Amino acid sequence: METKAHTRLHIFFLPFMGPGHSLPLLDIAKIFASRGVKSSIITTPVSAALLSKQHRTSKSLGSGIEFLVIKFPSAK
Repeated sequence: METKAHTRLHIFFLPFMGPGHSLPLLDIAKIFASRGVKSSIITTPVSAALLSKQHRTSKSLGSGIEFLVIKFPSAK
């Protein structure tokens, strides 16, 4: 009989790049992470600074959320 290795579920979150969407998505990712699901948030460098600060303040929840930062072109 063949045995299957159990792998941990990994969910990627990609928030809409607009105000008010990133922090609620971080809260959803925290819920998944608190239940043992590996959670990654795909974000921009600017949003990553805000999200990581918000995540550090609630780190006591023990959530393991990874931030994957993608550099998007910006107009200056």
